[in-house]
Amino acid sequence: MLVLGLVGFLVWMLSILYIGFSATILWSWFIVPFGITPINLAWAIGLACLFGLGRGIPRSSEDNDKLFSELLMPYISTTLLLIIGYISHIFM
Repeated sequence: MLVLGLVGFLVWMLSILYIGFSATILWSWFIVPFGITPINLAWAIGLACLFGLGRGIPRSSEDNDKLFSELLMPYISTTLLLIIGYISHIFM
């Protein structure tokens, strides 16, 4: 059980870094052209945490989709946002 907790914590930390990295990329594509300062990874993680406060903490579910929704969904949703952002960036 301890190993599963450590793996979950590692996946959670990696998702935070991935979200921060994605935010820096999207910021440089869509915000920097307006003359606003580029952000680094620490700023992006901070902004993601700030905007995450508005969503609140989700209630834990006891069904079989808990692993998917809590560990894999941040990667999938962030990757989809990057793909959509890249396509939009191409047409700018």
